[in-house]
Amino acid sequence: MIHLRKLILVFMTVAVLLSLCFQVNAANSATSAQVVASAASDGSCEVNMTVTVQVDTPVDKLYFPVPGNAVGISLNGSRVTAVKSGSVRRVNLTRLAGKVAGTFSFHIRYSLHDVIHTTEAGTLELQLPLLNGFDFGVSALEFTLTLPGNVDAKPAFVSGYHKAAIEEYISCTVDGMTVNGTALKELKDHETLTMHLAVNEEMFPRTVVQTQSATPFLIGMAVCGILALLYWLIALRNLPWGREDTTEPTEGFDAGTVSSIVAMQGVDMSLTVLTWAQLGYLTIYREKSGKILLYKRMEMGNERNDFEREIFRKLFRNRQVADTGSAGYAQLHREVSHRSGKVKEMFHKHSGPITIFRFLAAGIGLFGGTGIGLLMGSGALLRGFLMVLMGVLGAISGWYVLPWAGSLRLRAKSVLYYGPALCALWVLLALAAGNMNLGLWMALGLLTAGLVLRLGGRRTELGKQTCQQLRGLRRYLKGTEKGSLRNRYNTDPDYFFRMFPYALALGVDKQFSEAFGTVKMDDCPYLQGAGREGLTAEAWRNLLNKVLAEMEDRARTLPLEKFISLVRSIRRR
Repeated sequence: MIHLRKLILVFMTVAVLLSLCFQVNAANSATSAQVVASAASDGSCEVNMTVTVQVDTPVDKLYFPVPGNAVGISLNGSRVTAVKSGSVRRVNLTRLAGKVAGTFSFHIRYSLHDVIHTTEAGTLELQLPLLNGFDFGVSALEFTLTLPGNVDAKPAFVSGYHKAAIEEYISCTVDGMTVNGTALKELKDHETLTMHLAVNEEMFPRTVVQTQSATPFLIGMAVCGILALLYWLIALRNLPWGREDTTEPTEGFDAGTVSSIVAMQGVDMSLTVLTWAQLGYLTIYREKSGKILLYKRMEMGNERNDFEREIFRKLFRNRQVADTGSAGYAQLHREVSHRSGKVKEMFHKHSGPITIFRFLAAGIGLFGGTGIGLLMGSGALLRGFLMVLMGVLGAISGWYVLPWAGSLRLRAKSVLYYGPALCALWVLLALAAGNMNLGLWMALGLLTAGLVLRLGGRRTELGKQTCQQLRGLRRYLKGTEKGSLRNRYNTDPDYFFRMFPYALALGVDKQFSEAFGTVKMDDCPYLQGAGREGLTAEAWRNLLNKVLAEMEDRARTLPLEKFISLVRSIRRR
């Protein structure tokens, strides 16, 4: 008996000594995790998680995993960068937990852009990750999900440890648009848990459309783009032309047709009138009220081409004075802007019409706009309306965006800016519709078509030479040799006014006028009326631009006037 007592005493002593030599390992755990999520009709979901962690054994580094497609992640209200690791992103918690034992809580928020998926059966299913493999076990889990409509089905759950059997340990209730649930037992460390919930199309209409993919519209844009490129290669191809230095414009065309020669655009009626005034065919008179009148000085004969004689005859008819504020002048101005002038001899006979290329570009806009309209619609009726509306607007954009690049070295600088600006607007609309790639490809196709068309038109040797001379003239008028321009003025006082229409047509009127410095110019020989005494070249530039803008006012407002007249006539009936 004595020996037995001694043996027990020895064992107790050893046990005490062992307890002093070795540290007892305690289990770290997440004492609670609360998940509050809210799904939107576009298939996105906002997730808020509040987690309380008990650290019994300090760790050097601690991370909390969130889904790999999570964006906008914040920790306790501050944005953080989560490191991608496999299928998750890891949020660093080390600065919160430190390297000491204790209990601490943290709040994580993030967004999931697409939680709606199409099953093999073709139905929609919401898939929401609740746990993503945290290093610690979770003692108590609670979750709440709010949807944009009433829930008709009961959710199912899948875990990485228990698989589908996890549903035995989850208590879940559905109340209208809300799903609430709790875990009935502690969840293991590194556990993953995902909720699967069947949803209907009415709840997520935009998501249904997006799951149908924008591929058909991308294919349509690609086909139109390829056809446009092939047409350009066959009928419009032209390499960039060089430069032939010159100080005078080529004989045979006026400043108004520069846009037709360089960029295959319509004739600029205002610059044509300015050229005629410079040549002595008419005088421009500006009244104090801003009214612009054109006085015919002589008839136009065979020294000018057929196109100019036709327009000159329509301008004055049997009158000696033409009012640029009249509806007749405005109509003629718009008619001329859609014609190419006498430049056919500058293009090869096999050069195809630009209209076909523009129709193909309109096709790019049509497919892109229709696709964006489809993605923006939330119901069959609204979706159909938006598809038609956005498709028409896209086709119009494709038709009118093309001249943007051609205006790079011409007078109409506004066209240069509204082309890219309109494409940027389509990208923003596509982003709002949930598929920015569709808008990006649409914008890229239209802008590329504009750049390609800028060199389009198979030119004859005369056409190539004329373009080279215009490029050389532009460089000269731009004021590269400012001293040379001043010397020309000293020997030819009318040089500034004679060359100004061409400087304006080539988009270098500002540099051209600045090259003459602050010297006071003589009066303009073809402009009479108010506001023309003792002006510098820059002041003359501003005045002449103002006169041209006043000449074009009625032409700009004519379509609106016709529309208002049409509406009034319909109302009278």
